[in-house]
Amino acid sequence: MYKEFIKKDEGAMEFLKKALINSELPEISLKLGDMETSIRFVESHFQDIKAILANLGI
Repeated sequence: MYKEFIKKDEGAMEFLKKALINSELPEISLKLGDMETSIRFVESHFQDIKAILANLGI
């Protein structure tokens, strides 16, 4: 579902990136088509992805 509804949609990808950077919690709420869901990261992966996005200047 991520590949279909997020990765192929530039606006959705930007939303996800910004949500990851701004979130204090390792869970991001998403809308995939008509379904509302979330992505949850283990703390170490959450911190890694935030660091990567920060390094990329996102």
